[in-house]
Amino acid sequence: MTELRDDPSMLEDVWIQVLLIFTIIAGLFCVNFFIDLLVVRSGGEPARRASTQGSGSSSGRQRIVDAAASPGSDFSDLASAIASASDGDVLSLKPGTYRAGVAISKSITLTGAGGSPDDVVLSGAGSRALAVAGGRVSIGHLTISQSGSGDAVAVGGGSLSLMDARVKSSGDGLRVVDADLEIGDSRIEARTGVLAEGKSRARILRSRIDAESAAVNASGLGTELRLERAELRGRVGPTIDAGRFAKLVIQESSLSHGGVAAIRATSGAEVTVSASTLSDIQGCAVVIDRGIVFLDGDQIRRVECGIAFHAPGSLRVVDSRFSDLAGPGLRMKREFEKDVILSGSGNTGIDLYIASR
Repeated sequence: MTELRDDPSMLEDVWIQVLLIFTIIAGLFCVNFFIDLLVVRSGGEPARRASTQGSGSSSGRQRIVDAAASPGSDFSDLASAIASASDGDVLSLKPGTYRAGVAISKSITLTGAGGSPDDVVLSGAGSRALAVAGGRVSIGHLTISQSGSGDAVAVGGGSLSLMDARVKSSGDGLRVVDADLEIGDSRIEARTGVLAEGKSRARILRSRIDAESAAVNASGLGTELRLERAELRGRVGPTIDAGRFAKLVIQESSLSHGGVAAIRATSGAEVTVSASTLSDIQGCAVVIDRGIVFLDGDQIRRVECGIAFHAPGSLRVVDSRFSDLAGPGLRMKREFEKDVILSGSGNTGIDLYIASR
């Protein structure tokens, strides 16, 4: 066999073949680029882009809804706009008041086109102002007003994202059952702010809830609720009422003005609270009735008492501060002492091992 170094002409042929291969590859890339460029200029999409999107995708349309039926608008009432919408459509609502009482089961977006959420109002009465029965629904930059005794918004399927919105209801605010809910940068004023039931997942971020009863009521095995940097205020009942094995995580939030407690955990509910403030409660900061509560780095102040056990349960408190208490830091009946689990460290203003009647 003749080696390449012994035959210069053979080495030269190899380099020519390598250069030819690179030239062919570069030519193919150039041809593909110019074909895509011509397709885009003609109003189409490059073939390689279309092949990655799937046949079921849709970019959706933007439809203009104007209660005043101004020139250029597509609809003047909300019900017709929703009925005509397809998955992916965006309904842009111009300033005005729209009659609600509608149900949505499509993946669409409703957004207010005013300067603030108060400029666009979805007004309902009776059982509810708005119902979400399926799809992925996004609502933002508007107000939902409910004058009846029912829910302002009921989510019974699919998911709802509520961003930069206001909910005002003489009944309850938002009720989610076996569905997903996300609330961000919004304000809710209602009898009960948010109710999560069944196997629901909810997240409340940077929002404020003012409620006559509980700001949040969560119950049901499989229900998970997370609050982050939220401000919750109650009046008559507990600010947060957790029951029936629901799981709640509360971070960097403020809970105040509850009539019974800032947090009530019953029937197997698990509540974890970290870096939050529980204050100005007519009753105790936390009431446990066969529930589980974990406090981590929290501030508890201006309350009747710190923790009250109304029945057996579990409590862990770490690095938390209790101050300005009208009564004891820990309150329970003697008969529950052997069935209560207490643990913690690094706290001030509370002794986890002293029980009082």
